[in-house]
Amino acid sequence: MQTNKVVGLSFVGGWCVMFASAVVWFVIRNGFIASILLDALGVATLGTVFFVVGYWLISHKNNH
Repeated sequence: MQTNKVVGLSFVGGWCVMFASAVVWFVIRNGFIASILLDALGVATLGTVFFVVGYWLISHKNNH
């Protein structure tokens, strides 16, 4: 159970880092506009989905 908490927290932390990085990158490139937040949300969510799928594939392969 403790391992699941650590994995979940690492995904949440990874999402936050990706979101902040995307916001900073978009602001540096284009200046601050409202759509940057939506773009950063999409980038962070897509990156987290890739991490989750990768984690699932690795753990599933190790269990079989």
